[in-house]
Amino acid sequence: MGTINADEKKPDSVSFVLVYVSNQPRWMTENTLYIKSRLDLLPEYADKKAVLVSQHKEPTHEELMERIAAQLTQSIKFGRYGIEDGPEVECFDEDDNIVSLIVPGDSMDPVLELPKLARVDTPSVKYAPAEHEPIAVFVGHGATPKITGFKFLAWFRIEHVELFAANSADLAAEMQNKKWAADIDREWCVFQVSPFYLYLSLSFLLSFCVSLWPSGSPRAAHG
Repeated sequence: MGTINADEKKPDSVSFVLVYVSNQPRWMTENTLYIKSRLDLLPEYADKKAVLVSQHKEPTHEELMERIAAQLTQSIKFGRYGIEDGPEVECFDEDDNIVSLIVPGDSMDPVLELPKLARVDTPSVKYAPAEHEPIAVFVGHGATPKITGFKFLAWFRIEHVELFAANSADLAAEMQNKKWAADIDREWCVFQVSPFYLYLSLSFLLSFCVSLWPSGSPRAAHG
């Protein structure tokens, strides 16, 4: 099972979501999820994917070469080694010459970050899905299904969706801005949900207000 899933009653649409909290940096604060598989289960996905494809745009050869060069020069980043904090000592080299040496302070292991190369300039597609059935959301705090015990949280509705083309500049920018690590070679989607009971409360309130409207009012006559 993935993040979004279908069931026997609704095999072609999202019926429930499994949220791995540790893998979703914006869930706790914004109810926002990043997904890369089973995107076809999302409401209106086929139509919006067609829009994404129609907007496909590739950079020129020169722009791509510049982009590759810029990314490769930043692909390896080393942590701070604190050399300036260490004591200075003297020792002898193989020719018995005195050599000053700075002993490093607390060090960090070097971190290798593979370059996230945006090969296309296809813009993302944002949309708000039409009314759809509520989705059950289960949350777990492990990183994999084997070590995660999921618990039912609530029923939700998808409010906003943003589709990102694979290897796109918009996808790379989203990763950088949100400090989110992902495989840029895959198509991704970011979507935000809201509790379904809020929608029900507003609908009930609207229906209740309409029921109280006087039948002989000018509004009723025009309606």
